[in-house]
Amino acid sequence: MQIIWITVAILLLPIKMLADVLADKASFSYEYYSDNTDTEINSPTFSFVKTLGEKLAISFKERIDAITAASIKTAGPTGITNNVILDAVTGASGSHGYDDLRYATTANLQYLGDDLSGSVGVYHSTERDYIAKALFGSLSYSFNEANSVASILISSSNDKWIPPFARALITNKRKEKRLDLSFTQLISPNISIQLIYNRIENSGYLNSPYHYLIQNNFSTFEKVPTEKNANAYTLKGVLALNDENSLWGSYRYYKDGWKVDAHTLEVQGFHDINEDTTIGLRVRYYEQSEANFFKNIADYTSADRYIGVDYRLSDFKSYTAGLSLHYNPQFELLGVDLENASIKAGINYYRTNKNENIAYWYNVDYLKAFYSTFSLEYEF
Repeated sequence: MQIIWITVAILLLPIKMLADVLADKASFSYEYYSDNTDTEINSPTFSFVKTLGEKLAISFKERIDAITAASIKTAGPTGITNNVILDAVTGASGSHGYDDLRYATTANLQYLGDDLSGSVGVYHSTERDYIAKALFGSLSYSFNEANSVASILISSSNDKWIPPFARALITNKRKEKRLDLSFTQLISPNISIQLIYNRIENSGYLNSPYHYLIQNNFSTFEKVPTEKNANAYTLKGVLALNDENSLWGSYRYYKDGWKVDAHTLEVQGFHDINEDTTIGLRVRYYEQSEANFFKNIADYTSADRYIGVDYRLSDFKSYTAGLSLHYNPQFELLGVDLENASIKAGINYYRTNKNENIAYWYNVDYLKAFYSTFSLEYEF
């Protein structure tokens, strides 16, 4: 019943994360992203887990994001040269080769007890104009004969903007504190549910330092508040239909201090082709309202305290569809037993609705993207 384990493992993250880690393993993954603004991202990741006895393990992961993007605007406000360099979140402006390289390192120590499990870790990433640092820790407690799991995760990040051109920011700091609470319950051998609450507190320079607005009578950089608190509530469920098929569903509601309300609905289906191979189908829908200071591009004036250019501050919708493959080889290759290997692959298509801010900044009516994933993991 491989299908049940895969889908329940997606849901029961506290159990799988800690139970799975207490084995020596190494993995390689590769992700590729391409969209209709000529942005491409190639992301290889290397990771390993080393056990330290029966209850402890350390893990290390190194990810590289190689970003290439065409210029998305050919003019800028007075004092800013053409071909503005964008950060890795909104796309980089460039010419030849990679416009930005992000190196992200994660290391953590994990403990697995009979009922209580936990982990502590650090994250550090660097790129051309941004440095990120974070600490995180989690605890999970299983009870009711391991049919119930309560978990808490706390993280704190302290990031820094380093724009590659002379510009004085209000602050170059960006901080985030996050609290995640979850409760997972196995209702029956075929049904599981999970409730998740997220609290996110952000402060500092919360937008991109490169977004700007040009009107006939004035030009300015994007300006947003320096604080934003958000709450999110998620309900997940897994239903194993039979030995070969299962369904996974999720609904998330998000609301923040900028009055953005967001709804995310996702459904996945999995089917066992045989004991070695599982395929999956995924669909996702997302919609959000605009921030309380957001206006149409033409309605902004020089008297406005806040000016939003990023389409993610606007009212917009997006759609995602994808296919996945999970394969566990059952043979030897060159004397290596591949029964301990796991191969996963996926391809996804993403699209937004038509959006004025997307058209203004990217010169396309909507965003559409393909992204693919591949991973190979081997347990020693």
